[in-house]
Amino acid sequence: MFSSRRTTTESVDTAVFVDTSGSIFRLNPEIIAGTDEVILAAQTVSHSIANGTTAQLCAEIRDRFDAETTGQIEIVTEVFDAVNWYADDKSTLSRTIHATCQENS
Repeated sequence: MFSSRRTTTESVDTAVFVDTSGSIFRLNPEIIAGTDEVILAAQTVSHSIANGTTAQLCAEIRDRFDAETTGQIEIVTEVFDAVNWYADDKSTLSRTIHATCQENS
């Protein structure tokens, strides 16, 4: 009565660093939102996407980020298969880039 079949896909709003070779590096909550709270960092990105302020958030993240390589910060929504994720297949099903900004040199 209270249950229904759920999809295995999940959308995740986040920020990542992409180096010049195309490798994607996950950023921690401290870099994304200046906090150690994962949920707060995720909501910061989601609200930024919803409010159209991703360019501003991207610049704030860039100012907190210190890369040892050249690349760019991206604000993205990624879709994963949650079951596959736990089976160690962390490939994305889809990826939407909302903002991009160059890392400070």
